[in-house]
Amino acid sequence: MLLGDILSTGYFCAHLAEIRSTGVYAVVGCGPVGLMTVGSALLQGAEKVFAIDTVKERLNMARSFGAVPINASSADPIAILREHTSGRGADAVMEAVGSGATNKLAYDLVRPGGIISAVGVCTDNYFPFSPVQAYNKNLTYKIGRCPARYYMD
Repeated sequence: MLLGDILSTGYFCAHLAEIRSTGVYAVVGCGPVGLMTVGSALLQGAEKVFAIDTVKERLNMARSFGAVPINASSADPIAILREHTSGRGADAVMEAVGSGATNKLAYDLVRPGGIISAVGVCTDNYFPFSPVQAYNKNLTYKIGRCPARYYMD
């Protein structure tokens, strides 16, 4: 299961984020896929990855991988990212939960002209930001099912 889904999906999420060593990245959700996304972003060359969750153990694991943990139940991820980017926001946000709230957080975290890479499956009836908002932010939104067999090697 790890290679066939979880690891490959995390790698795919980071790949869609177009990682560069000079970028600032955020991963929303540090469950199994989110943790594999953190590890994959670092493997793909990211030097600054913020990991956002509310579960202490998951955040500790993300820290052990090399990410900067943010506990969203006790800190404001948006304020922290803005502080670390001179108000700009993350170059890409990798969303690994699949809820309206986490997609909205990803939208709020990403800089104008940035990328949201979403592998969480959002089944909400309404999307948390409109096409006009995405257009005005010049947002690139990448979403899809991981082609696991492609990434297995």
